Amino acid sequence: MTTARRPEELYAWQLCRQLSDVVYEITEAGPCLKDFEFRDQIRAAAEGSAPLIAEGFLRFKPGEFVRYLRMACGEIAEVQSKLDSGKRKGYFNADQQARAEAIAQHAMAVTTLLLKSKLPLVQKKRTTKTRRRSR
Repeated sequence: MTTARRPEELYAWQLCRQLSDVVYEITEAGPCLKDFEFRDQIRAAAEGSAPLIAEGFLRFKPGEFVRYLRMACGEIAEVQSKLDSGKRKGYFNADQQARAEAIAQHAMAVTTLLLKSKLPLVQKKRTTKTRRRSR
């Protein structure tokens, strides 16, 4: 396993950037153009996850990274919810919908795995602090 030196090297960041690109692509034309609120919200959510991963990564502390990864998962979940809403409103064709949903699901899975991989570090730090206080 190699260690990332920059947030852009993280697969979760790459997938979130890909999700953002796809969301922008599928909202550039079609029925969703008339629903400004929907378009702006799904774009903002899609655009939000990669920068959150980057910010958490560059804070260098596991607890803070976990916090930002949780927020990134929240942004991805919002995209997934908006994609479902867009599907019900007929905003996207079947290919656009399937592609965006697949990338969102993959981004969520990989970001969640990254988050889970950092949790033991946070727990270890908490345990160490508790031991120091009880002495």
